[in-house]
Amino acid sequence: MCLKELISIPVVFLKDPASIDPDNFLASNLAVIFGNDLPPWQLVPLAFLDVFSIWALILVAIGFSAADPKKLPLGKSLAIVIGVTLTFMFLFTGIAWVFS
Repeated sequence: MCLKELISIPVVFLKDPASIDPDNFLASNLAVIFGNDLPPWQLVPLAFLDVFSIWALILVAIGFSAADPKKLPLGKSLAIVIGVTLTFMFLFTGIAWVFS
């Protein structure tokens, strides 16, 4: 995720210092649109829908498929990666729901 931080450096310098959100320097997920108006358990799934996270998931699926394309075709590796990500998203959403 180094690319996200490198892109956010010029954004931080161009923005007004009072308008910088320390949680989201770069508005790359849907949680930025709603801000802090929603409860935390509703912001967690929106934060998972990040442009860079989706890109990383696709790259991981391509890497899994490239390691052994006969055993793990691209569709199956993409399903595994998305399944694991959704499992973690539901886990963190549930934790945020319990503690909110």
